[in-house]
Amino acid sequence: MRAVRDTFRHDRVVQAAQPYNNGGDASKRVYVGNLSWEVSWQELKDHMRSAGGRVVRADVMTEPSGRSKGYGIVEFSSGREARIAIERLNDTELKGRQVFVREDRELGGQVSAQQQVQHVKLEPASIRTVLVSNLPAGYAWQDLKDVMKQAGSVIRADVLFQDGTTVGIVEFASVADARVAIATLNNVNISQHIVTLQFHNNAPAEIRHVRDTASVRKVYVGQLAWGVAWQDLKDHFKQIGVVTRADVALEADGRRSKGYGFVEFESSDDASRAIVELNDSDLMGRRIHVREYKED
Repeated sequence: MRAVRDTFRHDRVVQAAQPYNNGGDASKRVYVGNLSWEVSWQELKDHMRSAGGRVVRADVMTEPSGRSKGYGIVEFSSGREARIAIERLNDTELKGRQVFVREDRELGGQVSAQQQVQHVKLEPASIRTVLVSNLPAGYAWQDLKDVMKQAGSVIRADVLFQDGTTVGIVEFASVADARVAIATLNNVNISQHIVTLQFHNNAPAEIRHVRDTASVRKVYVGQLAWGVAWQDLKDHFKQIGVVTRADVALEADGRRSKGYGFVEFESSDDASRAIVELNDSDLMGRRIHVREYKED
């Protein structure tokens, strides 16, 4: 029996080393990043099937040494199930880490995310950003993001208090997405509150200044190789714009990297571009994850 288990484990490692080389329907597959090093393929499979679909296969990608690369590929029985998994399981927690789930872009002859966006020039954030007024007290930024992404791709969502009311600031990937949000979600009912949407650049000055705070000029960078230093991080991101600070988070001993860091730009527009253009890019042999910075 032990020999059978060892053979099965070996087969899984071999399969993971050369994932899905036979092609197939890429729409059924999802990429799962920011995995804890301890996550096994079975744990990944169990987590992903919690979305309600049938998981055909789940693999955690590994180095030749057998060490996890921090990401995995999961195949569902249908493209619809894969899309539902992305909606329901992106930004959920698995073994203490918040994983991100997206469509698998690396196989079947598809171009990488970096190739897809390398020529994209984002419009200024001020005209891609929407002000959402009259939100319920205590409303969470994640809930706001989930509602707004019905209209398009959301880069960042913030909730703040202004003169006794709760308002949201949502940055979309394009002006077109922002316009769709205003057209379709204005006057929608959120927890018994009728919210109103308008372009952020038409908002009062005291609200518009939020776009200039340090937090929106800053991005989180995950899945860093252990050898990446702050200078390597800065050099990689300065291709986007002026970087004012780059830090790699370290363990208590001050020597070993925690595998993530933060980069602050001179402008919020450059931070937004970095999320779009450098997410899933290669830095010292690893595909990094770039997303909006959150205080929590």
